[in-house]
Amino acid sequence: MRPEGYLNDQTEREFEGILREAARGSQRIVIDASGLIHVSSIGFGTLLAVASDLRRGHGDLRIAALNPSLTRALTLVFGPYFRLFETVPDAVRSFDAVAAG
Repeated sequence: MRPEGYLNDQTEREFEGILREAARGSQRIVIDASGLIHVSSIGFGTLLAVASDLRRGHGDLRIAALNPSLTRALTLVFGPYFRLFETVPDAVRSFDAVAAG
């Protein structure tokens, strides 16, 4: 999935609904974050909550192409909790590496 613009208190509810719907159909979700300009704490909280739910079901959420300022914010707040990748193909391949290992 590829959200664009702002992930904040005004857009989070719709984004969470779409993300949770995607999680019903797949335990492996890659977010192409190249179109995100800003993610608020509530947006990061949504990502964390959905990732936690996926992990309980033996799935996971990967984030690709996050801009440098958002990468810094994400790693400062959540540390190594999220797996970040430079490209979407790299994120997708990471699931295959886990399955093979």
